[in-house]
Formats: sequence, C-alpha cells, structure tokens
Amino acid sequence: MTADETLRRDYADIAAALDPAGYPSMQFVHRTGGSPSKVAVLSASFNPPTLAHLRMAEIAHEDLGYPEVVLELAIANVDKAVTDAPLHERLMMMRAIAAPRPWTSVAIATHGRFLDKMTALREHFPSADVCFIVGYDTLVRVFDPKYYADRAAELRALFDQTSFACANRVGSGDGALASLLRAPENATYADGVSSMALDPYHAGLSSTAIRASLASGGVPEEVVAYLAERPLYG
Repeated sequence: MTADETLRRDYADIAAALDPAGYPSMQFVHRTGGSPSKVAVLSASFNPPTLAHLRMAEIAHEDLGYPEVVLELAIANVDKAVTDAPLHERLMMMRAIAAPRPWTSVAIATHGRFLDKMTALREHFPSADVCFIVGYDTLVRVFDPKYYADRAAELRALFDQTSFACANRVGSGDGALASLLRAPENATYADGVSSMALDPYHAGLSSTAIRASLASGGVPEEVVAYLAERPLYG
C-alpha cells in the first residue's frame, strides 16, 4: 500500500467516525507547528479546492497577518449534501495544497454552523483570536434566521467569539456587503465583518463550473496533479 493509499484510508476512517449529531468537534489531519495568538479559518466544501480558495488563504496569511490558516471541511454542511468527491478525497486535495505551505493546516469538523465550529475550534485554540474567511454567499447564510433557534442570542454568542473576513464574488453586485450589513437586523454585527478584495479572476471562479470543465483550469497545480492520477470529476 502506498503512502497516499494509507492516507486515503485513514482520512476515510476519520470522516466516518465523526458524528454530526453529537457534540461539535474538529480533527486536524495536517497541522502547522506553533501556538498562534490568532488564526484564520477558511471553511468551504473544497469540491474541489480552487484557486479562489488558495487566494483567500494567501490574503489571510500575507496581507491580514494570520500566522496559521486552517482549511476546514465539515462533514455536515448546512446547505449542501456530499456529492462528487468523497470527503476523504477532498481532504487529500486540501493536504496537497497545504503541504508546501507551512502556514496552512487542514481539519475536518462535525458541524456546518459557525457557532458550532467555534465550539469545536476552542478545543484546539482556547484563547486565540479566530477569524473566519468566507465568500459573500456564505456570509448571507450566517445571517439567515432559518439556521437559528434564537437568532439574536446565537449571533451575539458567535460574534462575541469571532469575526469574519468576507471576499467579494462576481454577481453579488457592487455594495452588496455594505447593503447586507446595513440591514437593521444585521447592523449590530457589522463591526465583526471586514471585506477581503479578490481580483475579478478569482472572484469569478465557481466550484460548480470547475467541476463541469476542469480543462478550463481554476484549481491549484497540486490539485491538477492529484486529479491527473485520480479523475474524481469525470
């Protein structure tokens, strides 16, 4: 059995052992060293990891000054079922990106809600300043009342513990983030959200479109190499 085959088996076992109905937890499968005072968490489906994901991670590290960026995959997403690449294959692609970048870690979590992610993260970063790196569509879901039993109380508990850096996305419209944060029901939390500017190319990348036509590019070279050996998307 090759080293990659062993990792795939181990990652499949880890994903299968996590319980989305239990207490929120997170397991690292690749970890940079150190105990940072602040950490950025890029939470996405990574189906596949794209150049937009990588650019967001780079901005968090290089421009925003986070010494560790965690690429985090949840086994239970609030909106998306697991289709196309299995979770363990996504972890393999995420690890391929992280391996040459010593500031990058890879984790898999039980829960999709950000408040639950924070509960899980505190087991690993009990006192660090945590910032979630998200796209605009994801931030919209953060404020959606359908994900909360008590929206006001749970959002306050979330923003008391963390902040968000929101990347622009082609199609969301100019001023979309400002408009979202000006809404009366969201304005209380506006100080906990900052913007992250992506150039038009990265802002226009879509995992859905990339899965449909990998020949058009849009994924890091490490993912290109991985998919050349394992054509997960046909």
